[in-house]
Amino acid sequence: MKTLRTAVSMILSFLLPYLMQRWDRRGLGPEQRAAAWNGASWGSALYGFGPLSMIGWAWVTRQGVRRWRRPGWGAIELQSRGVLAAGLAAMLGIGLIMQGVDELIRVLVGAPD
Repeated sequence: MKTLRTAVSMILSFLLPYLMQRWDRRGLGPEQRAAAWNGASWGSALYGFGPLSMIGWAWVTRQGVRRWRRPGWGAIELQSRGVLAAGLAAMLGIGLIMQGVDELIRVLVGAPD
């Protein structure tokens, strides 16, 4: 059972940051999109750092850009600390989702703590 939980955890550690960054990339302006990682850097960050790559993603796409726009949300003013906090919050959210899925698998299969 540990193998299943480990495999699901590994898959989620790549998949969830990828999906979140891809969703975020759609809302980036031209200046932010130009600052975003290319394919090789993006894949390396996801593979090497998993959820921790959210901090780097927020930093490279928002550094030097004072306004963060999302369709329908308006604009949010960000300073450097705000950019890091946004990346950290996204990373923690992904970690909580992963922990919840792991706990759900544990309960469903009846594995001990």
